[in-house]
Amino acid sequence: MPEQPFSAGNPGLMAVTPDRPEMLEDLPRRCEMLGMAGVRCVMFREKSLDDADYIALASECLEAIRRTGALFFLNERVEAAAEIQPDGVHLTWRSPGIEDARRIVGDSVRLGVSCHSLEEVTGLNPGKPDYIVYGPVFDTPAKLPKMPGIGAAALREACEVSDSTVVAIGGINSLNISEVMRQGVGGVAGIRVFFGEDDPTGTIRNLLEGMKGSCGMETEEPLW
Repeated sequence: MPEQPFSAGNPGLMAVTPDRPEMLEDLPRRCEMLGMAGVRCVMFREKSLDDADYIALASECLEAIRRTGALFFLNERVEAAAEIQPDGVHLTWRSPGIEDARRIVGDSVRLGVSCHSLEEVTGLNPGKPDYIVYGPVFDTPAKLPKMPGIGAAALREACEVSDSTVVAIGGINSLNISEVMRQGVGGVAGIRVFFGEDDPTGTIRNLLEGMKGSCGMETEEPLW
């Protein structure tokens, strides 16, 4: 199995692409910018694209990300992994189960899932994902009013019961990331925080500083 990209002792940032048509042309450049700024992983989540366009754009973004040393994950489309060769695939309810997905992608590709409750975390059988994206931790416009933030206490419970590394998502920013990290997560994921401005370099710097402080890291060494 590959080395895990996220852990409580070595946390990282995961940027999830926003599935916005107006950003598609510029997405490879944005992905490279994120990797250069310190994002450890970009998850390609362009649901609106047909298979041919999805593979073509994902391949461009992967090439851009690899130049920075960061990782590239696909969202949902397990069947595209053979052609694109990503570092990981994030499974959704439309995807095959963990064991079936593992047979398709092999042992060298990391697999993750999303969970929104403790019941979902403890019910992840058969099979064990390499990581869990858990949230929303705080209120976020994309989820309200159907799915309000679960709060830091619920996040800690998930970290305590999960056999997989937990990556927190939902309304996380430079003001609250330290609180999130103290719950025992191995990383932080987001969409708006990374794609809500033309140049997120300063935002990423502040997020990494918040991570560093919560982990007791006082040096200027990078977290990855």
